[in-house]
This record gives sequence, C-alpha cells and structure tokens, in this order.
Amino acid sequence: MDASVNPKHPPRTMECLNYHHLRYFWTVATEGSLARAAEKLHVFQPSISEQICELESVLDEKLFRREGPNNNIGDRDRANRLDLVLSDEPASGSTSFKMFTHALGESGATFCAEKKLAARLKRSFPTSLHGAPALLPAENTVLRHALETWFCEHGIQPRVVVEFEDLALMKVMAAEGRGFIAVPTVALDEAVKRYGFQMIGHAKGCRMRFHAITAERRIAHPAVALITNQAQAMLKR
Repeated sequence: MDASVNPKHPPRTMECLNYHHLRYFWTVATEGSLARAAEKLHVFQPSISEQICELESVLDEKLFRREGPNNNIGDRDRANRLDLVLSDEPASGSTSFKMFTHALGESGATFCAEKKLAARLKRSFPTSLHGAPALLPAENTVLRHALETWFCEHGIQPRVVVEFEDLALMKVMAAEGRGFIAVPTVALDEAVKRYGFQMIGHAKGCRMRFHAITAERRIAHPAVALITNQAQAMLKR
C-alpha cells in the first residue's frame, strides 16, 4: 500500500478532512485489516469504512487494496513511505522513526446543531448552552480541552449526553437533534452542507492549531506541498 498522492490528480478539497480521517487510515494501515482497526479503536467497522472512503474521495486516490475474504489490507508495513499526516497535535517523540511537524495555522470553534435545537439555543447564546444537551469529543482530544477551557471561562456547564471518539457518529447523532456540537470553524461549511446543521454561535477565544507531519524536514513532494498550501490558505480565511 502506498499512501502517497498522485500529483497529476490533485485533491479536490480539504474541507472534509479531519484528524479522525487520518487516525482511522493510520490504524487500518498498521493493524492490517478493518476488523482489527475497529476493535482497537472501539468503533463499528462501517464507521471506519466511511471515513476511509471520505479520505479517498478528498485525495482522489485509492489508499488500500483488499487481500482475501477477511478485509486484510495489502502491504501492511508502510512507515517509511508515509508522505503526510494532517493533525491537530504535533508529532509525538515516542515513535521509532523521525517525523517533522510543520505549522499550518489555526481555527476557531463554532457551535451548531439541528435546526430546531439551534434556533432555541441561539436566542441567548452563550448562556443558553448552560444545561443544554451536548455531544462532545472524547476528553483526550485537543478540541475537547479547548472547549472545556472556554466553558469554564464563561461559567457554562452543558449537560453532556455522549462523548465520542468517532466524530462522524457524533455528527450523525447531532443531526438527529440529540444535542449541540462544536466543530472547527474552518469545517463549518462542510458540516452545514453535509448534515443540515445551523450555527448557534462562535466560541470566541477558543482556538485550535493544525499541523502537517512529514517524514522529511523540508516538504518536497508536489502533492504534499499542494495539500499543505491549500490547508494553510483555508486556515487564513
């Protein structure tokens, strides 16, 4: 399996790309199958398949080939051929191979929800979020840390309905009116278009940084340069 992107077919958009796309991709690649990746991540296999399909659509590349009846993935060992990871955290120093972090920019956070819930919570935002049903990312995520800080600064304590590792599932439940969510502002348009959300309000002062992680100190691959440049342009808007 080669995760590189063909420069002759540049990615169509970066709006759909998030940390979980890359996390699921990496786990499937290292575990060697969708089933083992689902077990390790504690999510359903269809959720992983959906995220991988979305990533392939964004990159306009087929990232895996299937081998055998058990959804095994070919060419499991791929660390030295990894071209790019987009993340909201810098590269970890605990890996067995050298990685380099390149700053892309930062984004604010925006609260949104299903139409009826958003209309109710928008009236007296942000105090309306106090006690309101919330669907939040897991506690170990950068977005959750940023949100907890913002809630504390504004004296807001939402009623947490569910915490999610799987952000795609979180958005599906939010679309059903189960609670409000927060998304990076840079991804708001995609969330509105895909799930029909309406904006509640911006979390002013709540910022998240994004990074490109590569195996090379300087970005030379033309497709990687294209992706990072496009991401930087989006984060400057």
